[in-house]
Amino acid sequence: MESTGPERPIKIDEVNDFFTYIATIDWTEKWLIALIMFHITCFFLILVTRRSGLIQSIIFVILLLSVYFAENLNELAAKHWKVFTKEQYFDSNGLFFSTVYSTPVLFNCLLLLFIWMSNLGAAVSQMRRMKMDAKRKSEEKKKEKKEN
Repeated sequence: MESTGPERPIKIDEVNDFFTYIATIDWTEKWLIALIMFHITCFFLILVTRRSGLIQSIIFVILLLSVYFAENLNELAAKHWKVFTKEQYFDSNGLFFSTVYSTPVLFNCLLLLFIWMSNLGAAVSQMRRMKMDAKRKSEEKKKEKKEN
């Protein structure tokens, strides 16, 4: 299979813009496809579990821990890159790893936060309605007592 990227990996000081850098990556490699599938699976798992705060909390903590240890994972991948990839993408600055792993994971974490804030807003709105209904009922009871 012919590589779609350059003959040699692009160096960090050669990166002029983000899209040029992204274009140099060989997206046909199986491990990159698996990584993309992981991000898509996480996204759908977050959507499917939007009603379960416990499961989402566990997902959130695991995702954030993986980002926390991203530097260590990048170093491990840099040491063993020949096992799973054709090119050495893992630079010491972590640009590649941050681009293909940490950024999508953080977007999924932001999605979780958005879902939680949305659920919180709905709960507060429901509590207000319940409080107003209770107040209205108590006023109606007082009114009935005065009429009797």
